[in-house]
Amino acid sequence: MESYAEAYFSLYVGFLASVILLYIYFNDGIVNLGTITIFCFLNLCFLTGVQEFILIAYCRIKFPSFTVTYEEATKYRINKKKQKRRKKK
Repeated sequence: MESYAEAYFSLYVGFLASVILLYIYFNDGIVNLGTITIFCFLNLCFLTGVQEFILIAYCRIKFPSFTVTYEEATKYRINKKKQKRRKKK
């Protein structure tokens, strides 16, 4: 299995290559600005989802005792938000 950093690097290289390709098409007048904006947004959403999957898969392989349910993760995020709000006050 490739390392965690290599997986991130390959994701970003693929994203940059696709953006550069669209930019070239845009300069030639083949693609309009709205298409590029939508493509970049969807590509970033996809990358975020893939990164979450890589992180969870890496943690499960590296740390066999790593099991977090959705409910536990949600509680953790909610508590973190509450702590940030308390610090602001």
